[in-house]
Amino acid sequence: MFFAFHSTTGQATPYPYDISGDRNETPSPEYVLLWALQTVLNADIEMIDAVLAHLDDPEAAESLGLSEEEKAEAKVAQASIRERAQAELHPVTARIAEIVEEAKKKELDIHAEL
Repeated sequence: MFFAFHSTTGQATPYPYDISGDRNETPSPEYVLLWALQTVLNADIEMIDAVLAHLDDPEAAESLGLSEEEKAEAKVAQASIRERAQAELHPVTARIAEIVEEAKKKELDIHAEL
């Protein structure tokens, strides 16, 4: 079984598909690594969204003891981190789609030969 580990939160996400069947359905190492990276980047984005929501909550932000200027700086920094994570996620998602399409094509070619 494969897991993606998000080190910041300590969250381990299991690979969502059963690969223990009779057929050889084990995904390629590249696909597993891309899935793990996608999972971690999505967790990063969710975590950043939670921080941004916390900063937008007046009571929560007050409990942190931040001035309005510090709060604005924190929001800009978190938004920048989120933007980078989304930028990194785009090519990962695109490559996963390519791998899936390549696998579908190979399967169709195999069935056509039979």
